[in-house]
Parts: sequence; C-alpha cells; structure tokens
Amino acid sequence: MHAKGALPKQFQDAVDAFQEKVNAKLDSQQKADEVQQPLYHYTTDEGLKGIFETEQLWFTGYRFQNDPDEFLYGKQLALEALDTYAAAARNTFEKQLIESVRSILTSDQWDSALDVFLACFTRKRDDSKQWETYGDNGRGFAIGFAPQMFAIEDPAFKTRIDKILCGPVVYDQEKALSRHKEAIGWALDEFLKAARLYPHLMMPPTNKDAFMKEMRMSLIAQPLIWYSLTAKKHDYHVEDEVRQVLLGAGDDLNPYIQTRDRGSEIVPYVAAPWRVREAGMVDEIIVGPAASLGAEEDVKAMLRSYGVDGVKVTRAEFR
Repeated sequence: MHAKGALPKQFQDAVDAFQEKVNAKLDSQQKADEVQQPLYHYTTDEGLKGIFETEQLWFTGYRFQNDPDEFLYGKQLALEALDTYAAAARNTFEKQLIESVRSILTSDQWDSALDVFLACFTRKRDDSKQWETYGDNGRGFAIGFAPQMFAIEDPAFKTRIDKILCGPVVYDQEKALSRHKEAIGWALDEFLKAARLYPHLMMPPTNKDAFMKEMRMSLIAQPLIWYSLTAKKHDYHVEDEVRQVLLGAGDDLNPYIQTRDRGSEIVPYVAAPWRVREAGMVDEIIVGPAASLGAEEDVKAMLRSYGVDGVKVTRAEFR
C-alpha cells in the first residue's frame, strides 16, 4: 500500500515478507469463507428501487455504521493483543514498535491514509430482528443475493481498490483476539529479525522511524482493520452477519466517494457496481410481513421493467 524505495532494501524486504504472510492468510481465509449460499440485504422500498435502478449498492464509511461502537470493540481487542506482547517484551525495538502501533490505534488519525467502506449482509432469510431494524419495521424487503454477486468484476472500479474482503463476523472473543495476536506477532518477528541482522541500518533515526512506520501501517492497513471490522460481541451472534469491505489507499477511491444526509450527519459512501439485472445474481426478493397488499405484484412489475427474469418474489412467512 506504500511506495517502495524510501527504505533500505533489507528493511523493505522485511515489510514485504510480513505482507506476504498477511496476504497468504487473508487469501486462505477468503477461500474458506467463500460465499456458498444467498446472503440477504434488508432494505426499504426506496432502497430496493434504488439498487435495481442504479445497479449499485452503497458501501458506507466504517465510522458511520448504525452502531458506532461496533468497530471500537474490535479495535479494543487489537489493543489487548498489543498489551499481551508489551508485557512480555524485552527488546527496545520491540517495545518501540508496539508503542508506535498503539499510539496510532488510540489516536484520531490512525486511518488518515485509508478509505474503508463496508456493506452488511446476513444469512438470515426471514428474521424478525432484521425486519425491525433494517426492513422498515417489516414494510420493506429482503434481497437474496446469489453467491457470485460478491465477486466485484468492474475493472475500472477495482483498480481504485487496494483490497476487497468478504467474510463472516466473528462473535467468539478468543478467536477474534487470536487473529490480532497472530498478525501482530508476525510484524514483530520480521521487524526484530531485520533489526538484529542489520543493526547499523537501525542507527540513523530516520531509517528506524521509516521502517517502523512502514511496518506499522502494513499491520494496521489490512489485518488489524479487517479483524476489527469483523468482530462483534457474542450477544449479537443471532445476526449471523457477513461483511464485504473495500479498502482503498490514499485518494484512490475519491472519484467514487459520495455523501448523504442522515439526520445531522453527513455520511460518506461508495456506490459500488452491483449486477442485480444480470441473470442469476438475485436469488429472491422477500416482501416484508407488514408491506402493503399487492407489494409482490409491484416488485414483479419493477423487475420486468428492468428486464430481470427468474427472481422469486414471496411474502415473508414471519408475522
């Protein structure tokens, strides 16, 4: 995510080695968590029409989720993992890197070089809480997106994204914590190995500080932020949530970032291409239990107007 050439080669190699481990881990996780069944997106009447009219889905800035404390929980687990390493640290460089990461995570500037947007889905097909919270108190709709929808294929859009990740939320605290510990451990290992092999390169403060900054940002920019965004307290496990996250570097996503008003807030979002009109991309649309009479026929008429065939439209069984 960062321009190469500013570091001595030995230090850049260490950053790259860490990033290779992270990429291999995330790629393995993505394969294991590959979407195999329809995922549902509960929305309002306006939201349903907007998705099919624009063929876009809005990915919201992570700080503007319905529950702003969600991310704080995941980040707190990252800080807890750092504390574990700090308590056992004996090497000065190790302590400095830990403190460097901690200082960014506890500041308001830790994500200044990142654009992070996400969309939330659930495996729950017809769920009372989802209808209440996201489906306009049962007057809305649940769109069942087929698994292949979650591979964003638009070339122009993808060139603006550093990483696209999709996976289930982890509700087990120990599992969520262990993910952070593993990534932090890898970063410390590579950092200390290079520091010990090339102590002369660590002597100039500019070298050491630049090395620390690159390792810190590589650690935060992918594994820690992804793990923080996909960790929630066990109390929420009934949501059975899956999240797709777009990670952008610097100003890469700027051409796609828009804003909308939500009460007194101005909420940033990215309208990602969403191929809802393509055959097989939408498995079904469920009409909410409190939707108006004839809503099923209205949905079918809308689908016909956009040339969409083969989508089941049913009324929610939940009352």
